[in-house]
Amino acid sequence: MLDMTSGNAALLHMLRQRLLKLAPGQGSARIADERLLLARCDREFVSPHSLGRPSLCLVLQGEMTMASEDEALVCLEGEFAAFCSVRPRAVRMKPAGKDMPFLSITAEFDRMEAARMVDAIPEPVSPAGGSSLEAIEGYGTFYRLADGTVSAPASANLLSAFSRLLEAAGNPDYLHVLVPQCIKEITQIGMAGPLGLAVRDSWAVSLHSAEIADAISWMRSNCTATLDVTELARRIGMGVSTFHRHFKEETTLSPLQFHKVLRLNAARRRMLQEGGSSNDAAAAAGYKSSAQFCRDYSRMFGIPPHRDMVQNGLWRQG
Repeated sequence: MLDMTSGNAALLHMLRQRLLKLAPGQGSARIADERLLLARCDREFVSPHSLGRPSLCLVLQGEMTMASEDEALVCLEGEFAAFCSVRPRAVRMKPAGKDMPFLSITAEFDRMEAARMVDAIPEPVSPAGGSSLEAIEGYGTFYRLADGTVSAPASANLLSAFSRLLEAAGNPDYLHVLVPQCIKEITQIGMAGPLGLAVRDSWAVSLHSAEIADAISWMRSNCTATLDVTELARRIGMGVSTFHRHFKEETTLSPLQFHKVLRLNAARRRMLQEGGSSNDAAAAAGYKSSAQFCRDYSRMFGIPPHRDMVQNGLWRQG
């Protein structure tokens, strides 16, 4: 656990209490048009091929480890992680101890809007003169992975903004009005100041980022459908070869590979969170062959569906 002021510790305690009221049982839930993810994990859980979304995640209790290729980044209680890309990574969520589940809140931001915020951040001046990341020392320690994932201690302002977000999430009458406003505030706070320099290069928006983001959004909403790459390229106004090239630059995967990861992750969530059978999950994910589903599942997660259910079957939404 990080050293923190009594004020920050009190804010973190309040956030934990609010999240536990919203998530009395273990599992995860996306709300507010899927822009807000609440997670509670009473036992260690690993997502070996998480694609994630451009988002900012605050760890309230326990620890979260993110691994990309040969790098690993640990986000502890009271720290936040900014996910700057949709590239694949492994994510492990570990409880703090007995009766101390892993708790986190993730707010999905608009990448184009966030990039504009980062571009507006002035270069800080180091004590020795000139612009330098050394000026970040005044904010606190930060950590970065090559894929653009950044972790840093949460400020009191950021904790307060997340507190307002959870308060809005608990009010169904204003949920869809207030949550987007709170997420915008969280993005502004998280990216304001010198920390924004650490993600500026990672968040550089290419000329085709908006089109690829639209394609990814469509794929997420239609992950159980058969993917027609030619039609999807036409939908966003690109030629097929151009679409392939820009898509792989953004995600490191081809459109078909990305779509398969989406389908298998959706099937895994269905089994582990809802208790469905592997046959039901295969059908829901758009597989016509259960045998092919099991082969693809084993290649991706390193374990057959039924064994995964036995090992992680308690990960279900309460």
